[in-house]
Amino acid sequence: MSVIPSSDQQLLVNHLRLKGQQALRNILRDLGWKPTSPRVKGKTQRVWVRNDVAFDKGRIDLPTLSRDLEGAVELGFTWWPISQAIAKGWDELCNHVLKPGRFKQTVTDKGKTTTEYELSHNTEKDYSRGPFPDSSSDIDYESYKFLMSKPEKHPVDEGSFEDLRF
Repeated sequence: MSVIPSSDQQLLVNHLRLKGQQALRNILRDLGWKPTSPRVKGKTQRVWVRNDVAFDKGRIDLPTLSRDLEGAVELGFTWWPISQAIAKGWDELCNHVLKPGRFKQTVTDKGKTTTEYELSHNTEKDYSRGPFPDSSSDIDYESYKFLMSKPEKHPVDEGSFEDLRF
């Protein structure tokens, strides 16, 4: 995890049993995190980003997220939109650790009561865009793979004009 939204930092304060959000901010600074305010989905959002991670124009350089995509890291496709970095890291932590789900009881057709575990909320899972080769590129990895898989168009052979007449 490389991004922590400031709006959710109270969850971390509660989980770590700290006195307040200022104590968490001090700990994050001591651990090498910095506050920043990128534009995420058209809005300015305060987030904490690790100091060792490159961050530019609303994108973050995270090779660890690109590991699952075969060949992406080797080709340099490691820049992710900040919203996807939050969804893949922070939202997963929230669902499984900080805001664990609750048990929901359901009565079946035969009158038996079953207990199921449900997550507290559904995270947004739109990973169709990203990763990118740099912070300003418009070509994501899937588009690059598609373009590379298309056969090359060969120029028209040096033929005679007779071949082109109908």
